[in-house]
Amino acid sequence: MKDCCTQTHENKIAIDGRLLQYLILKSGIKNLKEFELWVEGKAQIQPLATPQTQPIQKAKTTKVELKPNPNLGEEGATKEELNYRQLLILYLKPVLDSTKKIIIKDDTTLQQKHVEINKLIENFIANVQRVVQTTITTRYNEGYARMEGYVKKAKYKLPTKPKEQPRLDTILMQQLMNVEDIGLVLRGKLRQILNIKAVHDFYEQTKQGKADPEKVKKQATPKANWTVCMKRIAREHPEWTEPEIRKWCEVFQYDEEIDKAVDDSKRRVDALGMFGYLESGKAGYLQAAVILALGITELTMKIPWVTMGDANVCPDCLDREAEGPYYPEDYPEDQHYGERCYPGEPVFFKGTLEEVWEYA
Repeated sequence: MKDCCTQTHENKIAIDGRLLQYLILKSGIKNLKEFELWVEGKAQIQPLATPQTQPIQKAKTTKVELKPNPNLGEEGATKEELNYRQLLILYLKPVLDSTKKIIIKDDTTLQQKHVEINKLIENFIANVQRVVQTTITTRYNEGYARMEGYVKKAKYKLPTKPKEQPRLDTILMQQLMNVEDIGLVLRGKLRQILNIKAVHDFYEQTKQGKADPEKVKKQATPKANWTVCMKRIAREHPEWTEPEIRKWCEVFQYDEEIDKAVDDSKRRVDALGMFGYLESGKAGYLQAAVILALGITELTMKIPWVTMGDANVCPDCLDREAEGPYYPEDYPEDQHYGERCYPGEPVFFKGTLEEVWEYA
């Protein structure tokens, strides 16, 4: 107290200005008027809670739900699209379930665990790519056939469909590479979890020794609500009490880290599925329009931009709808992520482009 405070002849204490400022801050006083009311006994001031008295906030746990997000993008996904995205996401389930079993194996080396993880990821990539390849190709061809149907209905003779479809090839490349990227990123995260656990296990080995008799008396008994981590640690350290087990698992929550890694991959797979499903059908439809317009001399067409017609439609999409219809080669690209606008039924004109220009 000698360095901060001095007693005066009036029995008052003079203190250091910095200390006074600190005390005022901790007292909870907001302003001078409130302080004066407190001195007069007309107001009460609640001291601010110190860090020791504040409740400890537990970290939120990640709950993995292997289901597509129905509100992704502009919402309004069809049942068929949601089923497709659900199928892709479910290929993550073997990765999630098996990794949690692999990580706690006691009779398997770290290298063997990595081999098992690699196999899980390889299977995930191969299975998802197979479904994507089939679905995207089918959706593209359906879109192409839909445009051919409109042209045929208008009494035009259809030219032969080209074998080479570079627009389809480009979408497939984007989708298949993206699937591979998602799988490899997930593998990297799971590898890191395995390696960190292996490093930490060496520290745990040094703690092993003779059981403390006092702790044995308080030995933890596994309960139904225990996590996988707690059950494993109870087997590895029967001398530990429940608080010790719980504390250890709070520090190294491997289950939680695995859940986070898979949940992130699920969101990416869901977004990939939405984009591929919507884009492939639209691409086939528009590509057919371009090819047919070029292949049929007397055919001229325009394609309207159609919105979902609900409150989620953005101003840019409303502008594109108002500015349409468009010639196939001028049809605008998507205005934003998650867009669900689509090209509508074409409007046909007889004659060449020059002859119908006045009607455009």
